[in-house]
Amino acid sequence: MENYDIGFAKKTDIQEILIIKKEAHETFVANRPDIYKSSEVLYTNDFLKGFCDRENKHIAVVRKDSQIIAYAFIQINIVKLPMLTNRKFVYLHDMAVLNSMQHQGIATGLLEFIEHYAISIGASSLELAVHLFSDHAMSLYKKRGFNARAIRMEKPLNVGMDSQGQVPPIQQEA
Repeated sequence: MENYDIGFAKKTDIQEILIIKKEAHETFVANRPDIYKSSEVLYTNDFLKGFCDRENKHIAVVRKDSQIIAYAFIQINIVKLPMLTNRKFVYLHDMAVLNSMQHQGIATGLLEFIEHYAISIGASSLELAVHLFSDHAMSLYKKRGFNARAIRMEKPLNVGMDSQGQVPPIQQEA
């Protein structure tokens, strides 16, 4: 990945990141309109601020000629529960590359950066969730050594909805 810089975002980078997110989000809308919808606002300010103001959350970015062309929201998690093995891992919440820059090794380079960062802080793994319709992402993750650990399942329920698409409240018996 020559001529690219990879590092962590600053608050002033949020607008550029949101341009990429909006472009990537439309793929989710097209593939899962039952879950995702088009929207001018994709994240709340609190969500974004949380990734800029915390030691355990970061946004990794790839820049080409000082323009952000890819991002990844990551979170450091420390597990200390009696029923689980104590461990530290990095969770990849969201990653996207500008459509016009895809298939050039940028996502691979960004994942390598995140992997090196995770190792440098003593994390035992890098974890993520990926949509089954996202063939390119699944292929990338498999090539980078990711393995399926769990499958998230859903069952659509045929519930009546009102004219605004809302589920009516449950009626309590008297």
